[in-house]
Amino acid sequence: MMENHRRRWGAGRSTGLLGILMLGALASSALGAGPSLKRLDPPGAQRGTAFTLTLVGRHLQAAEIVSDLPGTFTPLTSSAQGASAGKAEEKRPFLVELPGETPVGLYTLRLRSPAGLSNALLFSVGALPEVSEEESRQPVHRALNNSVDGSQALQLPATVNGTLAGPDRDVYRFEGRKGQRLVIEVEARRAGSALDPVIRLLTSEKKQIAISNDTHGLGVDCRLDVSLPESGRYYLMVHDARFSEQEQNFYRLKIGEFAYAAGLFPLGGRRGEKVPVRLVGGNLGKSMELTVDLSRVAPAADFATVPVPGSPGSLPLLFAVADLPETMEPDGAAVASLEPGTVVNGRIESPGEVDRYRLAVNPGEEWMIRLEAGGLGTSRLFGRLTAYDAEGNRLASAGDDIPEVAVFSAVLRGLRTSSDPFLRVKVPEGVRELLVAVEDLVERGGPLFGYRLMARRQAADFVLSLATPYLNIPAEGTAAVEVDIQRRGYLGEIQLGIPDAGEDLVVEGGLVPTASLVQGERARSGSGLLTVTARKGAAPRLRELSVWGEAVLEDGTRLRRRARGPGLITQVRSSRGTGRPDPNNRDDQSPFVAHWLGMELPAMVSDSPLAALKVEGPETIRLVQGMQTQLPWKFESAVPGLRPPERVVANSPGSREVNTRVGEVGAKYISEGWLRIGTTVGTPVLKFNLVLSGPLDVDGAPATVYSRVMTVDVVPGYRLSLAGEGIGLTPGGGGELLGRVEREPAFKQPVSIRPENFPLGVSCPPLEVPADEDVFRVECRAEDSAAPGEYEFEITSSSVLAGREKEKVPYSIAPVRSKIVVSAGEDTASILPIKR
Repeated sequence: MMENHRRRWGAGRSTGLLGILMLGALASSALGAGPSLKRLDPPGAQRGTAFTLTLVGRHLQAAEIVSDLPGTFTPLTSSAQGASAGKAEEKRPFLVELPGETPVGLYTLRLRSPAGLSNALLFSVGALPEVSEEESRQPVHRALNNSVDGSQALQLPATVNGTLAGPDRDVYRFEGRKGQRLVIEVEARRAGSALDPVIRLLTSEKKQIAISNDTHGLGVDCRLDVSLPESGRYYLMVHDARFSEQEQNFYRLKIGEFAYAAGLFPLGGRRGEKVPVRLVGGNLGKSMELTVDLSRVAPAADFATVPVPGSPGSLPLLFAVADLPETMEPDGAAVASLEPGTVVNGRIESPGEVDRYRLAVNPGEEWMIRLEAGGLGTSRLFGRLTAYDAEGNRLASAGDDIPEVAVFSAVLRGLRTSSDPFLRVKVPEGVRELLVAVEDLVERGGPLFGYRLMARRQAADFVLSLATPYLNIPAEGTAAVEVDIQRRGYLGEIQLGIPDAGEDLVVEGGLVPTASLVQGERARSGSGLLTVTARKGAAPRLRELSVWGEAVLEDGTRLRRRARGPGLITQVRSSRGTGRPDPNNRDDQSPFVAHWLGMELPAMVSDSPLAALKVEGPETIRLVQGMQTQLPWKFESAVPGLRPPERVVANSPGSREVNTRVGEVGAKYISEGWLRIGTTVGTPVLKFNLVLSGPLDVDGAPATVYSRVMTVDVVPGYRLSLAGEGIGLTPGGGGELLGRVEREPAFKQPVSIRPENFPLGVSCPPLEVPADEDVFRVECRAEDSAAPGEYEFEITSSSVLAGREKEKVPYSIAPVRSKIVVSAGEDTASILPIKR
């Protein structure tokens, strides 16, 4: 029996190992794929009941359940467990008994076996009696309730577990009485389904009297709150907004007289504290106050959950959690004080309202001012931030631009959350106070338009999110972790790492190169890649890793940021069937992530070896701008019968200016080839990581094989160094400046040196540095008419690209600056340390 656990992800949970239940005998194999979960049947259940939960997936036989779902699990026998393990869809049924006091909410369930860790799925615990859609229970799909005439009867209250596929419309009927107030809610995307549900309420005459397609606070899920106009029969129709085909296509339709709130205020609080919160809207009758206890929220969690008092039914509300001091916007103040490093919880109470804050600053300081609102998913505010000086001059603004019509419409409809704005302000001379204004871009307002505002003396920042929800590391093998990066003004290098990896894991890569473009105050996207390799003898255990990024600002400030985990990822097929959202199509949506679960990176070292891509060459590749290199690679595996990948690709996040191409031998399954890395003369100087990867079929399940991390360092062909600070001249005299051409070993070309922008009356002729020499002398002479003074001049250089002499491709580097000092007869050697 599994130990009872009462913790929920995001609700003050611990991030340690959760409850574990054996599914079968643990057995090691020479090579085996880890378990994978396709669906949970049913996706939810009523608390205080016993029910059969069927896990559907692959490689389930030698696996354990890892879950925070309270209750007991008893394995049941089944006559339909699929073909041999891993070769077909498997089903494993369990009798699950939930305690009656189990909180309504979402719980995680995943599997682990000696071969690895599965993906996580969400299981919903409700308070209403549960019913299954009859159509979805058929072994072979038959349209049973796709019309009013074929509708399925319901006895209220009820939660219906159903599925939708393509043009499917599920219709249910129930008997209602005049004046009866019902809450009708669809729980789909919030629970990990890819559906975008729509609900329609029809009378007995088939007349539509209510419709809901996206409800604030529910994302793309929807809710109706209706009072029935007459006694009699009513029909409920549920369908996908785009009639799409989705792999995760389940929904939970709740119908009853249960309580719900439309929102809450404030939107968040400080970790470790007890925060007074007011629930607003919904069917509570009036605003209701309660206290949210954040004393047990895990360090990595960004959210807690707030249950709605009263008759249970709806899922808890999300409540943001941070570590800074918090305060409330003062009532009635025309201008409030904004204290650095403190979160201000405010609200745009009415349409057209502008909240203003006063921030004390000093000239020359750099500040980051950030707003959280629509991006939290709990506010309708499409935020706009503006900073003014005391005289009303605008210094900076963000959130001014209305996105493309399709995207903006999707935000207003709730299909997408808005991207909350941030400001970077460098305080001008004479300014000692900033006036910060917060408003809705389209001048809306009301109880649901809350925000969180914070200011910090800091030049720039960045935010990290994991694109890898969990990690399986083969025995003595390598797995990769992808990290998404949002740059908030910081464009320099970022080094990713996993400090808590332990001695049995080797972490490599993680170098995110400098961003080459500036896009104003908008967050610029990027990505980074880490590899994790299991040392020989690494323990096959479940662990949770933390990914961090470090960077140094120009002023020496060191930034260290933790990457937020996605919890789980549900791919949402686009209207074009590509799995990627189209920014110009309002119906296309991003993948669903559950970062509010508070997970970081669950990881496990398996007991099974896999394979490797071996690259012959150095770990660090120095590549001159405009040149290319080629390295051979080979697929190696000690596992009999394991086919090589059908393709091999080069992964080099953040290096779009570099061309990486993988050559293949030509067979369908390739075991060797070459990697070509090419640059142009316009490729900027940068350093980045490169990893090869290829897809494998392991016992019928997909896997990925990786190479070691290589570091590519794109460098100039040569550099110019000067021996002194400049040249000292007297009228009618001469002087020289010693220099050196420091060439890369691969660059053996003559270099032309040309001084430029020297003052009137001074001449410095060009010179040539032969390929077999490196020292040069810049000789200058001043005419009698040369005016005394100190002047800056440039030393430019040019050459031809090494290895392409026949094409004579020109090549040059940035000029080097130096000084010329013309004195009126003084010994300038005492001014500039140079040879006369």
